[in-house]
Amino acid sequence: MRGRGIVFFFISIITFTAKPSNGQRVFLTGIGDKNRIYHLSHAYTDAQVTNAPVILWLYSGVKDIRTVVNHDSVWKKVNTPAVMIFPLPAKDSWKCDSVSHNEDITFLHTILREVYDNFHIDRNRVYIVTDAASRCLAEKYTAAFSKEAILSRQQVQSGISVQQMIDLAGTVLEQKTNVTPVYAMWKNPLYNEEVHRIEMEDSIKRVRWERRVSVEFRTGGFYLLPGVRTKKDKTYMDISDARSVLDLHITSWMNDSMAWFFDIGWIKVPQKQEMDGVRIEAGGGMILPITIGFRYAFYRYKTRPYILLGTGPMPVIVFGGRFGTNIDPEYIRTKIEAEARMAFQTTIGTGFDYRLGKRILTGAHFRYIHSSEFESAGAVKAIRGFTGSASIGYIFGANRLKQNYNH
Repeated sequence: MRGRGIVFFFISIITFTAKPSNGQRVFLTGIGDKNRIYHLSHAYTDAQVTNAPVILWLYSGVKDIRTVVNHDSVWKKVNTPAVMIFPLPAKDSWKCDSVSHNEDITFLHTILREVYDNFHIDRNRVYIVTDAASRCLAEKYTAAFSKEAILSRQQVQSGISVQQMIDLAGTVLEQKTNVTPVYAMWKNPLYNEEVHRIEMEDSIKRVRWERRVSVEFRTGGFYLLPGVRTKKDKTYMDISDARSVLDLHITSWMNDSMAWFFDIGWIKVPQKQEMDGVRIEAGGGMILPITIGFRYAFYRYKTRPYILLGTGPMPVIVFGGRFGTNIDPEYIRTKIEAEARMAFQTTIGTGFDYRLGKRILTGAHFRYIHSSEFESAGAVKAIRGFTGSASIGYIFGANRLKQNYNH
C-alpha cells in the first residue's frame, strides 16, 4: 500500500504540473504491485484540442524510437489531430503468455482512462498498431473491451522508420468507424450551450459591454460654489461666471460592469464681462479638468446607472483683456495680467448610459469637481462645483465575442 501511495503521488505531480502541449510526456502508473511507464505525444500544435482519436503503439522497440516521442516536429506531419501513446512492455518485448496478457490488458485499459481524464480523448476512436510480438495482446484486448472501444490493428515489422510511422498513422486515422459510438464526446462542465448562445446574441445585437471601448461627447452646464470666490486680482476678471462645459469621455470596459475611463473637460470662461460698471472684452480663459479613474455600472441592460471616481491635473488659465470704455489704457495697464494655475482635482459622479442600438449610446451625467487651492486668479482660489451634461457616443468593438471556455 505504501508503494502504491508513492506511485499515485508521482502520477498526481505529473498530471497537475504538466500543461498540455505538443511536447513529449512520460507517465508512471501502478498496475498491481508494479510500476508501468508510457510515453505520450500530440499530433497537433493546438494544446486545447479535445475529443481527438488515439493510437496505441504496441511496439516492442519503443525504447529505440524515442526520437519519435521526443521531437515535436515529427508528429506535425500528421494531418489529423490525434494523441500518440507508446506503452513500454514490462520487459524488452511484449509477451503472449496468459499471465503477462492479463497484466498488460489492465495496463492498456488504465492508460486510456488516465489519458481521457487528462487530455479528454475520443474513446470511440482508439486504434492499436502492433508488431508481431504484440498482435495477440491487441486481439485479446479487442475481445475483452469490444463494446467500449473501436480498435484497428495493423501489423508492423521490426525496424520501422520514423517516416513509415508517420505514414502509417495517417492511414490508420483515415479509417472510418462502423460501430455506433458508445461514449459521449467530452464537454467542458463549465460550458453551458444556452448561456453561450445568449452571450453570442447579446454580443452581436446590443447589450454586451465587456472588452468594448466607448467614446462620448458631452455638453452641459457648470455651477461654481460661492465659497471659492475671492476679491478681484490683477487679471481683472471673474471666471466664477463660467457656465458652459464640454467633455470628451473615453471608457474601456473590463467586463459588463467595471471599466477604466479617461475624461478631458473644458469649462469655458465668458469673453465679455462687466466689473464695477466697467465692461471688459477679455481674451477669456479655460478650465481644463483632466481625469483618469474607475467606473462601475450596475446593470447590463439598455439603461445602465453608474458611479465613478477619478483624479487628475487641472490647468486654470485666465487671459488678459481690454476695457470697452474710454478709460485711459495707460492708467490700467498694470492692472490686467494673464495668469495660469495648475491644481489637482478629484471627481465623483453618477448618471446613466442608454444604448440606442448596437453602437450608439446616449446618457445623462452629474459630477462634482473638487480641486486643491491655488493663488487667486480670475477672482477664484479653487475650482469646486457641479456639472450636469448630456452625451452622445459611439461603441467600438460592438461585434466582439466574449472569451468563452473551450468546449
